Amino acid sequence: MRILALAHGLIFSGAQIATLEFLRVLKKYTEVKIITCRNADTEFASNLESMGLSVLHVPCDVVMGYPKLSIENVRSILNGLMLYG
Repeated sequence: MRILALAHGLIFSGAQIATLEFLRVLKKYTEVKIITCRNADTEFASNLESMGLSVLHVPCDVVMGYPKLSIENVRSILNGLMLYG
């Protein structure tokens, strides 16, 4: 099984800590790839990378208070992955 996780990571709080813990467990059992904002919080991004996860940083905007990750050009990483929401 392969998992692609989208996580903006713009702030570092409880939700991001829970996400990191969840990914730490998942990576033991499956291939996990992460797409996150290029301008993500440095602590969040460094935690992802220190776990040895494959991380792709994409441009990100905040539109009406919600993060919008620009994933239009990352089809190569999406090919062959099973997506879970």
